[in-house]
Amino acid sequence: RQMCIRDSINAEYGATRRTHMQPPHSNTDLGLSRQSSEHLRTMLEQAITAIDEQKPAALAEVPFVPLGASVPQMIQLLMRMRGTAEMVSGVIRNRIVADKVDAWRCSARRANFPAIFFDLALAAFEQGDEHFQNSLTPSQALKAWLELTNSLHSVFVEAFDGWECSQAPSFEDRVTFRQFLNQMAGLRWPPALLSAVDTAANGLRCVCGHWMTEKPRQECYPGGNVRCDFTGTSVQAEMVWHCQRNRAEGIHPFGFDVAGESTEAFRDFQMTARLHDRLKSAVVETECTQLEEQLAACIQVLMPTVTNMFLSIKDDVSNSKAAGRDVQKLEERYQWCRSILESAEWGENREAARLQMQRVVDELEEFSNLLSHDKLHFKDPAHRAHETPEHLVCRLLLEKKKKKKETQKNEKIYRKVRKKYNEDRIECRTKK
Repeated sequence: RQMCIRDSINAEYGATRRTHMQPPHSNTDLGLSRQSSEHLRTMLEQAITAIDEQKPAALAEVPFVPLGASVPQMIQLLMRMRGTAEMVSGVIRNRIVADKVDAWRCSARRANFPAIFFDLALAAFEQGDEHFQNSLTPSQALKAWLELTNSLHSVFVEAFDGWECSQAPSFEDRVTFRQFLNQMAGLRWPPALLSAVDTAANGLRCVCGHWMTEKPRQECYPGGNVRCDFTGTSVQAEMVWHCQRNRAEGIHPFGFDVAGESTEAFRDFQMTARLHDRLKSAVVETECTQLEEQLAACIQVLMPTVTNMFLSIKDDVSNSKAAGRDVQKLEERYQWCRSILESAEWGENREAARLQMQRVVDELEEFSNLLSHDKLHFKDPAHRAHETPEHLVCRLLLEKKKKKKETQKNEKIYRKVRKKYNEDRIECRTKK
């Protein structure tokens, strides 16, 4: 009713406002103070008549405005109509908001399907890996598949409603977790889970838990310079795995990226890191010698990668503290890497590094001795018989100058190598 009244008023008096260049009134200003009682009653009756034409006949017989109503009565009626319109508008707005929230909740849950499938598959795989081999026998893999199917049935009840699995995987040899996921991707699943299974099998998961996307390196950050957070080196390839959370996660405050050529190595590292944590917990509980040996072998596999990651995370912690950011999650990664490095035999590593550096220095000294003055020989001494005394003096002076430059160059190289050797020795002592 209020909308019809406004349309009637605007249609009749809109031209007048445009003629006198008056600004349009607000939504609640109908210009009643400028109208006479008779004119207001006429406009109100016209608006109500327009509404009644779209109503049932029984409702149209009810008089809305009595004849001879005063301006205060009509204003009171309009205010009631306005309150009713606002109430209806609020109900409609709340319904729209509720529908949008439901749609967003459904979309968010569907976006989390790959993570749920991956976590359930990993839990079933590790449950079957009782001897911490990071692989399953065919019978263990089949049990893991059955456990995964039961877990999916309990989580995705609606998706599995009326769906029956008519195909079982076939495992011929021991399978790793990556091979187990590839087998799962080749099976028949409900339509709602097809995208999730494909993402879990072929995607790459970030350390924050979100799924990374493969995109051109130039589109990741301004300037196009990308550091591989797995190896600690600059990415030169065109494509890179990039976490869409960018700097929003405390565990990687400066983003997280993995070079395309390091994809498989990063997946293997993630599984080896989980195996390390499982072995460490089992050793604390059982104190088994065999498990301790497996843990030591696992640490040796992780050591090169963890060393690079430790240095990168250390720089990120310093930069985050300087910027005033929260470094709690980043500190947890830092302490995890440090716990692995502390378990290594640094005395043996230092001695091996010292011997290797000594061999390099000895090779350089031997090469430097080969370039000394008494070891040089002329390539073509036959032409010396035709030299004049002036030519001989010039040649000897030039040779002396050339030998002096070469000697200085070799000494400079030797000093640099010696300095690097001393710095490495000091660093090894500091770490120890």
